[in-house]
Amino acid sequence: MISSWMARRAYPFYETRLRGRRTFEHLAEYEANQWISADELHALQLAKLQALLSHCEAQVPFYRRHWAAAGVSARDLREVGDLRHFPTIDKQIIRAHRDEMVAASWRGRTLSKSTGGSTGQPFSFEYTRESYERRMAVMMRGYAWAGWRQGDRRLDVWGTEIAPVSALRQAKMRLHDAVLGRRVVSCCDMTQDNLQRYRREIDRHRAKVVVGYTSALVELARWIERNDGARWAPQAVITAAEMLSSEQRALLERSFRAPVFHTYGCREFMLIGAECDRHDGYHLSADHLVVELTDDAGRTLDDGTGQVTVTDLHNFGMPFVRYLNGDLASRSSAHAHCACGRCLPLLGAVEGRRLD
Repeated sequence: MISSWMARRAYPFYETRLRGRRTFEHLAEYEANQWISADELHALQLAKLQALLSHCEAQVPFYRRHWAAAGVSARDLREVGDLRHFPTIDKQIIRAHRDEMVAASWRGRTLSKSTGGSTGQPFSFEYTRESYERRMAVMMRGYAWAGWRQGDRRLDVWGTEIAPVSALRQAKMRLHDAVLGRRVVSCCDMTQDNLQRYRREIDRHRAKVVVGYTSALVELARWIERNDGARWAPQAVITAAEMLSSEQRALLERSFRAPVFHTYGCREFMLIGAECDRHDGYHLSADHLVVELTDDAGRTLDDGTGQVTVTDLHNFGMPFVRYLNGDLASRSSAHAHCACGRCLPLLGAVEGRRLD
């Protein structure tokens, strides 16, 4: 494993010089953005929204037609709140109009990603290289709130590729993880009979932060409690991909002897929000995404529980404007402010899937 000192230098060199990516440039931007005033954040969101909607109207046939049918135009957005007048979209709409949703100027130049979908129906979408770089930067910022910085040792209990992988690709993946200072163990292989191996990996890697699916880490924590505890204690545990109950949080903190930081995201956007050390809710990536809670008619809700509705401010290849990701969430009681001083607003509890 490359030392933390080397990893802090190797990965920026890999991203910037070898891959030509601007991930760390975006990270510096987002790190600064979290401390700007609420008025400055609003102005930033508005400028990005206006640029995105103008692009959609000029370049994306679906939005041009969809918005005209709803009687709205990009010119109607004068405040961030005016977004509520635009119609929402969902997976079913994207499946039906996928080709029309790719911007004319980006055809043939996008990246693609697929999911199985919460209902088992395949779902695929496209995004730009800049969008990917910015998503990685937002993730790094969110993990930093748990005390992790690029180069710190990290162990991920995560899903891995199920299909056979060539020896060359395996070698590249191992090198990439080594440069990141990361060790990945597959939760797909986890059984009650091999949980000791996962604890051994944590002890051996001596990770500063353990990251994983909530359910996988909870199963491991239960085993640890039954089997004389963990030897190595990370500085933080980051849970993801599933909801986290107060009972599960308490179990994880007892077993790993470390504070737990829960994150919220989805495959379409990666990290949407993450907890800081105040644990008052999820700080939304409001300089990267616009997140609304809406009712069944698409009206924005200022209070209570609603459907999570996301606009990606940087995916100009296949824009997502007011996308219903299928989750239900509520506003934090302190959503306007956090004692940590960050301007990024807070989302309260994520309450589950709308299908549930």
